[in-house]
Amino acid sequence: MKVGEYRNLVAHLERIVNVDYCACVGDKEKTAWAEMAARVGSELINATCSRASGELVDRAQRIIDRSADRIIGVKHG
Repeated sequence: MKVGEYRNLVAHLERIVNVDYCACVGDKEKTAWAEMAARVGSELINATCSRASGELVDRAQRIIDRSADRIIGVKHG
């Protein structure tokens, strides 16, 4: 995957976790959010970019971890 595509995927998951989650109203929307976050998170987990900087890889891992925590919170909260 090209670095730009990888960066965009990281930014997409960041938006889902940091913006879209906060806009959810009610359990139904949070459940739909969790499904989308899981799909995008899985895509990012499986993405490979040999030219990505260490900083970008760290940023990706942080948002993957944060999304997982929020998904768990929705499913068990």
